[in-house]
Amino acid sequence: MKSIDEFQSLTNRAQLDIPQAVNVTDNVLSQIREQQAANEPASSWLLYSFTATAVATAIVVGINNLNLYQQVSDPFVGFLVDMSRIMQ
Repeated sequence: MKSIDEFQSLTNRAQLDIPQAVNVTDNVLSQIREQQAANEPASSWLLYSFTATAVATAIVVGINNLNLYQQVSDPFVGFLVDMSRIMQ
């Protein structure tokens, strides 16, 4: 039961963290919109940080998906090879 309680506490914490992250993102985006409305260029470091974060996230997600793909596809390809040998 301890693992279920730990999972529940992590889930509760995540539910609290997500709206907070959304608020921070909304605040940053509203600041960018205000700067653009005032015809001031958005801070380049802010745009670079957003770009770097997006690239890093895409890389991590891509690596995780690749690992998952390899874990799923290798046995499946082996199964197809075995089936093709049986069919011959």
